[in-house]
Amino acid sequence: MKKQLIAITGLFALTISLSTQAFGLGNQPGRKSSRPAAQESVRVTRSAPMASSVSNSRTGLGLSAATVLVNATALSSIHLIDDKNAVQTYFAIGTSSPFGFGLGGMYKHTVAGDRKAGLHIGGGLGLGTAGSTAAAQAFGIGGNSSVFYLTFGGNAGVHFSVTREDNVLISVDGGVILNIVDGNASFGIRGFSDDTLGLSVHYLL
Repeated sequence: MKKQLIAITGLFALTISLSTQAFGLGNQPGRKSSRPAAQESVRVTRSAPMASSVSNSRTGLGLSAATVLVNATALSSIHLIDDKNAVQTYFAIGTSSPFGFGLGGMYKHTVAGDRKAGLHIGGGLGLGTAGSTAAAQAFGIGGNSSVFYLTFGGNAGVHFSVTREDNVLISVDGGVILNIVDGNASFGIRGFSDDTLGLSVHYLL
């Protein structure tokens, strides 16, 4: 009986000792849970696409022969939102006496290729004032003073880069044009300029 009691007491002491050691290993100061590392990995994975999207956008400055849209060769800027979407803006001063100016904007979406080379479609508008000579040439009307015009354009065109660094972008544009000049409307399908098919050249910053 005495031997059995000693054996039971020893077994109980061994069990307590093993339990204490296991508890101590689970609470060591240097031991870290893998859950924070997993959460940190998820955060990094989710933030990576956002950084890539921001670095993908570019802006360029140049000239555009968009005489049908803004009545004169225009200073132009283009903002490449991503590989498929872009917005081009125009500012032109056609004549000083009588004063004629033009402002315009065009959205472009690439349907084949990417922003380096491809086919795009889109739409936009231009507005401003045109002198009698400029109005007669661009819109087929005459007059002795400036007239207000509003132009809507449905765009189809091509674009391509001409340098290895892809920092010079060339595009040509044309499409459906609706001109409203001094209350008179005209409709046609043509390039955005008669001589150069709406040629635009931009240097990407």
